[in-house]
Amino acid sequence: MATVKSTTFGSLEALEVKNSSGACVKVALYGGTIVAYADSNGRERLFVSDKALTDGSKPIRGGIPLVFPQFGDGQGKYPNLPSHGFARRSKWTFQGSSPTGSSFEDALTNADGSVTFYLILTDSEEILASWNHPFKLTLKVTFDNSNLATELSVENPGTEGFEFQALLHTYYLLSAVENIAVQGLKGLTYIDQLQGRIQVKEEGEELPINKETDWIYTNATQPLRITGVDNTNIEISISLKKGNQSHPVDAVVWNPWIKKAKGMGDFGHEEYRRMICVEPGCVSRFETCEPGQTWALEQKISFPL
Repeated sequence: MATVKSTTFGSLEALEVKNSSGACVKVALYGGTIVAYADSNGRERLFVSDKALTDGSKPIRGGIPLVFPQFGDGQGKYPNLPSHGFARRSKWTFQGSSPTGSSFEDALTNADGSVTFYLILTDSEEILASWNHPFKLTLKVTFDNSNLATELSVENPGTEGFEFQALLHTYYLLSAVENIAVQGLKGLTYIDQLQGRIQVKEEGEELPINKETDWIYTNATQPLRITGVDNTNIEISISLKKGNQSHPVDAVVWNPWIKKAKGMGDFGHEEYRRMICVEPGCVSRFETCEPGQTWALEQKISFPL
């Protein structure tokens, strides 16, 4: 039986959802940000900076921030919006076991023992003042003893289409970044955000992280893995769909490394060694959500117990 408990993350409202084996997800309503996932052995799997601001003055540095409707500055498409959009800066609503429900103390235990709950974000006067498009975002979270899945749905209830980008900005907690590599990228083309967005073909079977990395891999169809000498073996399946139709999905690999880490006020100077971001999204381009359409961006993460 799943339990839902009201709690806090710093000074922010949060919810803690547990399954019967003790696996636990903690989500802050500010940003709809998952700030913790502990498996049934109690091992935390997501990285959150010790210097993350938890008062709502800035997006949470870590966990799984939700990026919408632009990635970075969106290359100028929506100049009135902050970097990475407004979703990670807005207060979401907990919907319990149904995307249309409103039961605060409710989460769904599925037949396989996994637990599902939903959060939503809809347009408000404040948001419409800077981005004049009716929308509905739904975050579906499903987890069990060693797996975590998040699906961000983008729905257009309005009468005109809108262009958007979206990203699940997942931070993974590591013992040491120099001990891991990312697999599943060979043959893909990536956009190097550090070199004027030049496009490069990935030739390696493994991507070690040994410098600042900010690359957008396009058409990432096969499962990705974070592997390492310390029994790290995280598998990540990602997808992007318009209705039931699959679309190309991007995968961002990011680590700020030494110099950038020292310039980030909400990130410790040495914390780059304890994290890696592998982030599914549609960020190499803008997609169009027509009236009545729903897009869904999903990641399914399997951790070894």
